[in-house]
Amino acid sequence: MIPLFEGIDPVHVSNWSDGLFYHAIEDKLNSIPKEMALSLIQEPPFSMKSCTSLPILVDKMSHLLSSPWSRNEMFSLNNDKTNPASWESWKKAFNESGNQLMVDFITNVQCHAATLTKLRLVA
Repeated sequence: MIPLFEGIDPVHVSNWSDGLFYHAIEDKLNSIPKEMALSLIQEPPFSMKSCTSLPILVDKMSHLLSSPWSRNEMFSLNNDKTNPASWESWKKAFNESGNQLMVDFITNVQCHAATLTKLRLVA
């Protein structure tokens, strides 16, 4: 089982050899085609639109990077921090592991954080 919206490297789905994919919703397990599984796993962890302030964005990133799934993928990252100053090292670690989904996501998060910071300074 691979959780959705956790930034799991899509390679875990694209390289799955037996060709059987399922989507669990509550207590139901539905068979889905590989294309749908690939589409689902490539969804970003959360929408930037849901982050209307820097504290909300930082909280969501802290939750994401503190999850066991991020920790399992980044076992080589010697960093327990999840604050904005640590995001670049997380991005580098995800890049080194080949998780382009999270590299692109963190890049977008950093841009959104910069925009929110500018908006706060202007207000």
